[in-house]
Amino acid sequence: MQILKYILIITIIFTAFISKAQVTVALRQPPQYQFKVEDFWKVTLNNTSQETNNVYLYGIATSTVDGKIVDANTKIFSLKPGMTVVTGSVVSPIKIIEKNKKYEDALSVTGGLPTGDYDICLTVYNADNNEILGYECISHSVEIISGIELLMPENKVSVIKPPRGKEDWDQDVGKNRDWKEEEDEDLDSYKKVGKNRAIEYNDNLYVNGLYITFSWLAPSPAPRGGKITYNLTITEMLLNQSAYDALQSNPEFYKSANLSSTIYQYPFMSRGFKNGRKYAWKVTAYLNGVKMTESEVNEFEYSDGKKPRPIKVDWDWDLGYNPNSLIAGSNTLQLKKKVSLFKFGGEGRIYGENSNMEGIGSDIPQRYMNFELTPTLSIHGVPFSLPILLSTQNQDSMQNMNSVAFQFDPSSLKDIVQNKVESELEKYKDDIEQKIKDKGEKFRDEIEKQAEDNAMKKLPGILKFFSYFQSLGLGTTYPVYTTNTISGVPVTGANVEFNPGIIYTAFTGFKNQAPIDNNTFKRNLFSGRLGVGKKDKSHFIMTLMHAFDDENSITVDSANLTLTPKENWLVGMDGKLNLFKDKLSLEAEGVLSMLTRDVRDPDIISDAIPQWVKNMFKPKGSSSADYMYRFKGAFTNEQSNTVISAEMKMIGPGFITLGNPSLRNDKLGFEAKIDQKFLDRKVIIGLSFRNYRDNLINTKTATTSSTSILMKLGLNFKNLPTLNIMVMPNFQSNDKQITTTDSSKMDNKTWLYNIVSTYSAKLGNVTLQTTALVSYNTNKTLFGTYDYWTKTTSLTENIMFKFPLSVAASIGLIQVLERDVNYTRVITFDLAPNYTFKEMWNISGGLNVTVDKDNNKKISLSLNTNTQLWKFLTFDMRAEHNVYTDWSYNLNNYKEFIFRTTLSAGW
Repeated sequence: MQILKYILIITIIFTAFISKAQVTVALRQPPQYQFKVEDFWKVTLNNTSQETNNVYLYGIATSTVDGKIVDANTKIFSLKPGMTVVTGSVVSPIKIIEKNKKYEDALSVTGGLPTGDYDICLTVYNADNNEILGYECISHSVEIISGIELLMPENKVSVIKPPRGKEDWDQDVGKNRDWKEEEDEDLDSYKKVGKNRAIEYNDNLYVNGLYITFSWLAPSPAPRGGKITYNLTITEMLLNQSAYDALQSNPEFYKSANLSSTIYQYPFMSRGFKNGRKYAWKVTAYLNGVKMTESEVNEFEYSDGKKPRPIKVDWDWDLGYNPNSLIAGSNTLQLKKKVSLFKFGGEGRIYGENSNMEGIGSDIPQRYMNFELTPTLSIHGVPFSLPILLSTQNQDSMQNMNSVAFQFDPSSLKDIVQNKVESELEKYKDDIEQKIKDKGEKFRDEIEKQAEDNAMKKLPGILKFFSYFQSLGLGTTYPVYTTNTISGVPVTGANVEFNPGIIYTAFTGFKNQAPIDNNTFKRNLFSGRLGVGKKDKSHFIMTLMHAFDDENSITVDSANLTLTPKENWLVGMDGKLNLFKDKLSLEAEGVLSMLTRDVRDPDIISDAIPQWVKNMFKPKGSSSADYMYRFKGAFTNEQSNTVISAEMKMIGPGFITLGNPSLRNDKLGFEAKIDQKFLDRKVIIGLSFRNYRDNLINTKTATTSSTSILMKLGLNFKNLPTLNIMVMPNFQSNDKQITTTDSSKMDNKTWLYNIVSTYSAKLGNVTLQTTALVSYNTNKTLFGTYDYWTKTTSLTENIMFKFPLSVAASIGLIQVLERDVNYTRVITFDLAPNYTFKEMWNISGGLNVTVDKDNNKKISLSLNTNTQLWKFLTFDMRAEHNVYTDWSYNLNNYKEFIFRTTLSAGW
């Protein structure tokens, strides 16, 4: 009773105070699970009196565990009668009074509070007499978790079905191109050894079955309340698009929401990936439906094992004649005695698709058309191109897919210049060897370098000038400085890298992001680089970047609490030192980034910030700064086929660059790799080790360590089956203790296995190629809540006849077990005949049957024809019919018709 009495007295006093309050305070609730310093001032004030008062605001955040965390006050401003929505211009500047030392790093580096429960209070003071005019307090919970690490498919790999043999390739190639030439260009990285063809394992190849398995590591630590779910998003990349741009601009090729496991088997009820196309993918984590974190962006290329039939290119438009220049063709570069002053070439593609329904899990419209054209004009052997992308798939809620650019291809010119230099050196080969003989072998490098420099001086002026460009583009380009500064974001404007002699300069600008109401602000990006040395060799380069949003470019809904206009300043430097004839390289990089989360926020007053920083960067109340650094060493010995590298990297928890927005932060790690080839590349061994930890400044409730090991073995001996094995264990754990009240302890083990073996045999005029594949992915969690495994087994037989007919048949088994309860077994059968008429017309078909016993089945029929219409035109047409039957619920049945046409040109 005594306690109730005190409560009643306090309530009466509080009510009396409120009745006298002249100002009603309404704090805007911060976004769920986060609180930034600028959220103090997101408030609406109602002056109920008839007087204008001089006031200031005082904000304080207290922890339920540690008491006061931070407090600050604003400048004095006039508060008129009625409603006032507080803005940065009204209360600027803000003065931070005190920070709890325990939380100071988190506030300075990330601008926010670490994981915990807090009370946020704002008080309005009369500036004349310090009388309290009103106040309000709210309680708020913060959850900080790490980013998501993508595992498989690895970034920039080619995901392929089992390969085809040389004889089948001969049918596609015909008699017009050399087999060795095709082998060198093969995107599937095949190697020919006797009658056998094997897959050479490298970092760009991953052999899988018909349906790809996606896997990633969970964010950590596990949140204190609720459960994490995931969204998987995949988009197709078009023309020169970067993976990041494709996800920002293109409709979703496939999306799956509310996933609970970190392993996902691509469903057979959805449309298959297209042969030869690239895809970008990412994973987003949600807590109770609220977006928490996102992975970096990865990309992969899908191949069904069939190489597109090459186009015969035997004509060109000659606009002049110069016997001393070199031709830069659209596909290959070669030295000729007589070439054109001008050479016009290029390639293009018009792709159209029409279907009676949208794909399951897809946002791609039923009917659309893509137009891709890259004309190339070579002047004195210097190639200039004009990539054009036009699509009817544009959506109002995404960035514009259409783009055009004027570009110079330095890689093509590099080959031309190298040929010219080698040709010049060949003329003086005897003189060079004589000089070496006279002065001694130890002077070989010096003499050869001098001869090479002399050869460079004899190059035509136009070749020499353009050989200094690392990149040159106008229009929409995708600049890449370093992964930690600018990498893959679209910039519409100019992108120039110029490296004459030892001077290196670069410039990029200006439009980075188009305005979309309630989605994205208009963003401009400018960056420059200056240094000494060569970008791909020894160098020291400094980088400056400034990206900023236009706060007036769009309308933002009042309910959208997370969309704010940002600004980013970035200063970086990186160096590289090549030693021992480029066998050993040492690299280092350091970058400092300051991000302002809302440019409308008030200026900040702090003695800890140097005055020159305030003058140049104008920090706001929502500004925070952090840094990253890395060190790397690499050893390459081409004679012994050995590659060894080791790297240490730290990315601070508050490090963000708008030049690579998906870059994961808050990690300190080490990575080592070794690749070794033996016995004339018949035995290939690859081993990598990666370990990192997060929670560098204790913003989370636990520190998580992750270790990944990747082991690869390739065996390729004549007249024996090839064998390629990949094993990738991943271990993830944190330092939490297991208790009955806290389930955030993490101890996850993910294992990925991939084994493929191929054998070719010739029986008379028939060649048989047999490929066996086993792929296994498993994830074991501490409490078994998200346990999951999937296993894919397949056997493929490819029959190739002496005449231009081949037939491939495959049978497979896909098994999935989720939480030791939900077991799925899927049987697949695939039949694909292929015939070529007179090397001009190719026709192929496909039958695919996929059955999930007692649940569903899908039958797919396809017919594809490819013909050469003229010397430089190829027409491809594909009709596909899919029938899906849902036995479980009889709700998702569909019959899908897809008609695709492609007109390709190359000249």
